[in-house]
Amino acid sequence: MSFRHLLVAAVSVAALSSCSDDPAPLKSDAGGSSSPTSFRKGVVPIFYESCALTACHGSRESNLGIYLPYEPDDIYKELSKLSTQATNIPFVKPGDPDGSYLLLKMDGRQGTLGSRCTTKDCGAAMPPGEVIDAAKRDIIRRWIADGAKND
Repeated sequence: MSFRHLLVAAVSVAALSSCSDDPAPLKSDAGGSSSPTSFRKGVVPIFYESCALTACHGSRESNLGIYLPYEPDDIYKELSKLSTQATNIPFVKPGDPDGSYLLLKMDGRQGTLGSRCTTKDCGAAMPPGEVIDAAKRDIIRRWIADGAKND
């Protein structure tokens, strides 16, 4: 095979390999102009699915530090309280996801609070055994960043 044939074959392979049936990825808006996340429509369903089990946080008598009742207004009131496992850290600090104990626990970063922990390493990451997927944690993160409104 001549050099010319090899060159044509190499260019053809390169051109064909750059073709794809996959659509181009959507560009995200770096300006963050996405609509705010609703507490009732976005956040509460995650709690119902992952946290408000009777064995974990769904019972007033045995709730591992935070009670997550069925009513959204009652859940919101509970999230406004300070953590019992870390000194002066609110479960949710509106506008500050990184200052919110809820997300520190969900992200497994509660141990970074050091001497502010009232229990060893501020307890375990939540929920135990299985991490809530990043997309759901981001819904909660966005809700907190947007001011954690009761909407």
